[in-house]
Amino acid sequence: MLSIALGILVFAVVVVAGPQAYRDFRLRKYGIPTVGTVTSRDRENHDFVRYAFHASGTLFRGADNGCESGSNLVPVVFLPEDPNVSTCRPVGSWVVDVLVAGGFLVVAAIIIFAAARSYASRRTLYRR
Repeated sequence: MLSIALGILVFAVVVVAGPQAYRDFRLRKYGIPTVGTVTSRDRENHDFVRYAFHASGTLFRGADNGCESGSNLVPVVFLPEDPNVSTCRPVGSWVVDVLVAGGFLVVAAIIIFAAARSYASRRTLYRR
């Protein structure tokens, strides 16, 4: 039971967090910084920002949350081979990503272990 729950958890983390982590890794390693213009901001929706920026003479648009800017200008990082892949969030150290993901996995494993243990103890009581 516990191994199935942990397998599902690991699968979910890889499927959900994996693409985002890979995108952030690529932006950190190969990204080109520029300045974008905020086109709309929704402070009630996790400070969701839509922005526009120029790359190679073409206007690109992006959207993200967590952008650090109080003005109409935001720092943008984009991939030179595909400027559609961009962010206005700070692309910091990968160590922070690993620590956050590791902390999430530890907490999730503790919750799953406690739930499995509780389930097993109830199941034992009903068998008697």
